[in-house]
Order: sequence, then structure tokens, then C-alpha cells
Amino acid sequence: MPTTHKSPTADDELAFRAYTQVVAYLSSDNQIFWNRSQLFMVGNSAFLGFVFQNFPFNGASESWSRLVLHLLCAAFGLAICWMWTKATEGGIAYLRHWRALAEEFEQEAIGNRKFFRSHPEVPKPGTSKIAILTSWLFAGVWAADAIYLLVVMILKLSRC
Repeated sequence: MPTTHKSPTADDELAFRAYTQVVAYLSSDNQIFWNRSQLFMVGNSAFLGFVFQNFPFNGASESWSRLVLHLLCAAFGLAICWMWTKATEGGIAYLRHWRALAEEFEQEAIGNRKFFRSHPEVPKPGTSKIAILTSWLFAGVWAADAIYLLVVMILKLSRC
């Protein structure tokens, strides 16, 4: 039995164009989200490698200038991690926004096809949460570095 197709109305066209635009924004923001995460991770890794290459392992016998420089580097590393976390949280908010709009427009734009209204269960923690946990992991390394340096400085002061 042949099916008859109704011609799309202006409202149908508008709904489809809006849906297409929302999906494009979602795709673009998703790419930006992961590119940004990769840049923060590579930048943080390179900075860690640079700083730890000359790590003050000699403790209290290290010079004050070297200890202070390393402490400033640790503070800078923590600041990078804070920015990384905030940028990731902002990116997640935009991805959720575009996905919600895509789900909202999907029925009207493409009927019963479910691209965004139906999706697989993702094991916990999800990939977005892992991106945040990775920034926290780097922050933990920088915090441990700062604590070590502060302890060394206190021991150095107590020997004076």
C-alpha cells in the first residue's frame, strides 16, 4: 500500500532548520570542549615536566630562591587546574543546554526518529566527570608539591 507524504509546511521547515542549527552548535561545542580539555592536560603535563625536571630533592639544603620559585610554580599549576575545572564545568553546561534543545526540537523536526531523546546508558563516572576528575588529579599533584615545599621551608627556617 503506497504511503502518501504531506508537503512540509513553513512551520515544519522552520522546526527542521532550528533543529539543524542546534545540532550544529552541539557538535561545535562538543569539539571545543574536548579540544580545550586536551590543551589543558597537555599544557599542565608539560609544565609539570618542566618544573619537576629541576625538583628540589635536597630539602632544606636547597637555596631559598629555588624553593620559592618552585612554590610559585606550584601555585601557578594550581591556578591552571582551577581554570581547567571552571572551563570544563562551563563547557558541560553548554553541552547540556544544546542537548536539551535538540531533544526538545527533535520530535517536531524529524518525527519519531530518536537521535537525542534516546541514548545509551553511560557507565559512571561519565566522560565529562572524568574530565573534571583529571583536572583534580593534576591539582592534587601540585598541592602535594606545594605542601612538600612548605614543609621544607619550615624545616629550613627552624635550622636558622
